[in-house]
Amino acid sequence: MKTIFLKTGLVASFVFFVLYLSIIIIGAVSCALGAGDKFYCNFYCWFSISLFSIGAALVLSYLFYNLYSYKKPKAIS
Repeated sequence: MKTIFLKTGLVASFVFFVLYLSIIIIGAVSCALGAGDKFYCNFYCWFSISLFSIGAALVLSYLFYNLYSYKKPKAIS
């Protein structure tokens, strides 16, 4: 049981770090291309919220899959 939570914690850390880096890259590129306040207040904010919500849903589904997946025992032949 402890290994499931350890794996989920590592996966969650990796997923959110990658999402954070992607948000930083998108923000830096849009700033370099001259995006204004409307872009950051409208699209960028909602995009990052939805991206992190999807990431949280993926991490939770990974946790629940590992907790409740049925693993057949190996047959003795």
